[in-house]
Amino acid sequence: MFLWDFFPEYGQPVEKPAAVVVHVEVADADALWQRALAAGASVVIPLEMQFWGQRYGQIADPFGHRWSIGEPMRPAG
Repeated sequence: MFLWDFFPEYGQPVEKPAAVVVHVEVADADALWQRALAAGASVVIPLEMQFWGQRYGQIADPFGHRWSIGEPMRPAG
């Protein structure tokens, strides 16, 4: 799979994104979360521990694409 943002500065029209959420799992969700916010993302679902046991949140990037960010779940026990 290959993903990229539109390039409006080169005349490429920015259209509404498709109804999908791209999910990424990283070892340090907080670091990626802060990096995304610094780049202009807005919070959709706050990054926090969820009821299913994962640290997880969703953001929308400046183009409107939704991203979910999570950390791998730790084994129970």
